[in-house]
Amino acid sequence: MMPRALRRAAIALTTVLALVGLALSTAGLSKNQFSAQLTTQIGDYWTLLFAASPIEQNSTYAYVQYATNAQSLCNSLTIFQSLSTAGSVHDRVLLVPKEWAKHMSTLDMPSAGELSVKHLFTQAIRLGVRLKFVDVISIHSADSTWQAGFTKFLSFNQTEYDRVVIMDSDGMVLGNLDDVFTEVPSTYDVAMPYAYWLRGEKDLLSAQFIVLKPAAKYLDYLMDIVATKKRTDYDMEIINYAFKNESYVLPHQRYDLLTGEFRTARDGHANFLENITAVWDAQAALDNALYVHFSDYPLPKPWVEVGNIAVADVEPKCPADDPGCAESVIWHGLYRQFREQEQAVCY
Repeated sequence: MMPRALRRAAIALTTVLALVGLALSTAGLSKNQFSAQLTTQIGDYWTLLFAASPIEQNSTYAYVQYATNAQSLCNSLTIFQSLSTAGSVHDRVLLVPKEWAKHMSTLDMPSAGELSVKHLFTQAIRLGVRLKFVDVISIHSADSTWQAGFTKFLSFNQTEYDRVVIMDSDGMVLGNLDDVFTEVPSTYDVAMPYAYWLRGEKDLLSAQFIVLKPAAKYLDYLMDIVATKKRTDYDMEIINYAFKNESYVLPHQRYDLLTGEFRTARDGHANFLENITAVWDAQAALDNALYVHFSDYPLPKPWVEVGNIAVADVEPKCPADDPGCAESVIWHGLYRQFREQEQAVCY
């Protein structure tokens, strides 16, 4: 990340530049117009500073995220904020569409609703994120929602790093993940947890959390597979085809807990627990987890308006003798925590 002293100097410099520019451009404005112009001017200089002074590499390990729209950019920055809060010391790399680069000179950034990409780039500076402009990998698929999700594969091309972690941004970091970089034996180039919720139907590893050793040959290999994929094949199917038989398996209880697990009946956690003698304990499951993935179909992701879906029909059902059960408290708490983090980082 940008050294603290340099970051402070940058703040001071951009503020001075904004005020100088303001003095030259605000003569005769009303008080409200002046205030609005000040806010815009400072934000603009932050964006220009970021374009001119990219964050330098400071580690041999990195967390990589990708964003193809303002909402996924917000989600990724929320992941980075959580890593920062947890005390992570490794680099944070964000892959964004190359088309966005041309907007930086005009400061006319794309937005979605109340989300401003320009503001989010300012947040990226604050979090010490290394921004990389890339060609989005968008492949026609049965569900258009995920067709740009193959951009995830570009994490295999970040070859300046010895290892990178990429996790889906529709999840939440619950603690410091830095140990996972060295938890994976050096003889393995890829590590993933089991997609435990599919056991009994499919035997797959989860592409929601991946530790990998970047190499251009792996990106080429993945793109060769993509070229012949079925319309119903997504990132998880392709990653499994490429690496399932040679991947190190991470504990899913720690690195890929689903929110839906807290909606499962108390006698239905065999796939999650693995050990048939283990007893389900909702609080213990949460305390052990470092990453949780939001998955509660038909409930939409936490940043989407619920609409006509009744939350009461989807939320965990507490036993009659435990009306305030831990499962319900934890489940509602995770959604509330995500929304609070999103509000703090993105707006």
